[in-house]
Amino acid sequence: MPDDKSVPSELLRLRAAYAAELPRRVGEVAAAAATVDAGHDGIHDGLKRLRHLAHKLAGSGETYGFHKVGSLARRLEDFAQHMMGLDEATLANPNFAVRRRVRALVGELEGLAEAAEASLKSGDKSFVVPASDHDHGRAVLLVEPDAERAGRTTRSLQTFGFDIVGVAHVRRIEEALARQSFDVVVVDSGAAGGETFEALQAFRASGVLTQALVVVSAERDFAARLAAVRAGCDAYLVDTGDVSALVAALDGLTRADDADPYRVLIADDDLSAASYVEVILQGAGMITSVVTDPAEILDSLESFTPELLLVDFYMPGCTGPEIATVIRQHEPFSALSIIYLSGESDAKKQFAALRAGGDDFLTKPMKPEALIAAVSAGARRFRRLRSLMSHDAMTGFATYSGLHRALEREMLRSQRTREPVAFARVDIDRLRRVNEERGRDVGDAVIRSLAQLLRRRLRRSDIIGRLGGQEFGVILPETRLDSTLPVFEQIRASFAGIGHGADGLRVTLSCGISGTAGLKDALAVADAASGALATAKSAGGNRVIVKR
Repeated sequence: MPDDKSVPSELLRLRAAYAAELPRRVGEVAAAAATVDAGHDGIHDGLKRLRHLAHKLAGSGETYGFHKVGSLARRLEDFAQHMMGLDEATLANPNFAVRRRVRALVGELEGLAEAAEASLKSGDKSFVVPASDHDHGRAVLLVEPDAERAGRTTRSLQTFGFDIVGVAHVRRIEEALARQSFDVVVVDSGAAGGETFEALQAFRASGVLTQALVVVSAERDFAARLAAVRAGCDAYLVDTGDVSALVAALDGLTRADDADPYRVLIADDDLSAASYVEVILQGAGMITSVVTDPAEILDSLESFTPELLLVDFYMPGCTGPEIATVIRQHEPFSALSIIYLSGESDAKKQFAALRAGGDDFLTKPMKPEALIAAVSAGARRFRRLRSLMSHDAMTGFATYSGLHRALEREMLRSQRTREPVAFARVDIDRLRRVNEERGRDVGDAVIRSLAQLLRRRLRRSDIIGRLGGQEFGVILPETRLDSTLPVFEQIRASFAGIGHGADGLRVTLSCGISGTAGLKDALAVADAASGALATAKSAGGNRVIVKR
């Protein structure tokens, strides 16, 4: 990975300027929170201001690499939003649990602002140098009565970069949440005997527990799952000792898969109507483009690359269903989500339109929330389908062909910019023996664990692909070859320390790394990394070899 010296000095200057501004920004948030805490008649206006300021702080903090600031501010924004839906009597209670949590979050933010100020005054710039993407963990409260199991789970989750705090009983949840902010609460269903779900349900109802909730249980039956749902459970895991399942659940609850805004093409010959729809969707954070001539739709699909098409049912010279049929016959857009917009209320015509290739039918006039919900659902389906078509089903990484194409693109970019690129091949040692002795389910869990470790320990800009079976490939843009070794040595050591299955089976990996310097194409780079990997394997495995 590039070290701190390779970060542009201008970016460091901007981060330093932001760090200097942080006390003022946090002070504004603290003042708004104090207004809310006072509990006077304008508390709802205070909550709106608190939510707004926290939202701005979260965005700016994450933008400039102050991930802890961003995470805390995001939690504060969520709490403000939650409190806005409560009645005056609840909000006026000075001992209301959420109010105490708001105070705690503000206190943590003030501590970070003070640390930034002190660091700058002392001339120490370490505070403003951004951490690597994988360095900022996610905070998890683990409720586990068995000390041995708690220790094992804590060590495993820490390997994947999570920050873990453990308590032994459900009744300790409120106390822990009052002291510190958490992103997820993980509860063993036996943490309060038969009263676990009742306690969790009470915490949800009182506002004590607003975080994502994962329940781990030995029970597989419907009744246990139903009780967990009624307690506000977001994920229910049957306890098999497979840490990869818990990591996957935590990642799913804390990672924003749809961070990039949806792209929507609006086709309507009535520019005024199209503009109205555009304003609503842009207000929901989407990127839009408008076309009024049906003949221009295919060109717009090529240039704008939308994830969803909103098309008027009656366009000049043709109908919406006819347009949908044309699009479906054009292979690059055959999977595009298409929603019709029309005042047409005839159910038979609507059904016929859907048979022609549409995914949904919205009748004008429509409520803005209905439009946003339908478009979001359609774009999300398209994004998911596209991901399934080009990514490995087990890991979500790029397929072999997708990774090869990405490596070709990065090599071309490297030739233009003269920035180095590195490529690594990572293979699990002796996985066949694991499959033969423990079963393929355990082997698959080992593969998923490595996939999750790679995802969490590498940068967002790194491109990971599954090359088949137990082997992965990683493209590292703008990365010198000599800086890859410590990164993959850390991954190797971490993977060797993970216990798989109920008995904590240990498995190792080998890795071969090459650079692009002096190599003419992607195949040559991949072959060089394969040679380094073969050297690591022949030396006994559990090692990283760099091909220089």
